[in-house]
Amino acid sequence: MQINCEIYFYTSDARQYRTEALQIADILETKLLEPLFITDDFVIYPENVRTEINGSNMLCSFDFSILEEIPQEDISLAEELENSIINCTDSMDYTEDTDSADKEMI
Repeated sequence: MQINCEIYFYTSDARQYRTEALQIADILETKLLEPLFITDDFVIYPENVRTEINGSNMLCSFDFSILEEIPQEDISLAEELENSIINCTDSMDYTEDTDSADKEMI
């Protein structure tokens, strides 16, 4: 799934806006070339990074996708649960209760 993100930056000094905005745009463009590791198992992959300077503000937009690794123990637990459900349904007795059927007819 692709998600779009926009970052707005307003300069601290209107007289120096172009220099400051260009510096921030350069930092963002450089940092967003690499995956962003939130944790060891949760990574954001930025794509299509675009910056635009307009007057005293800068807009940086990019798309990103997220990858989250599922720990092996969670996969094993899910497989174990699935197997126990399958075994439980296989062992169920599907015989009809003839006594209750006779009582309903009376």
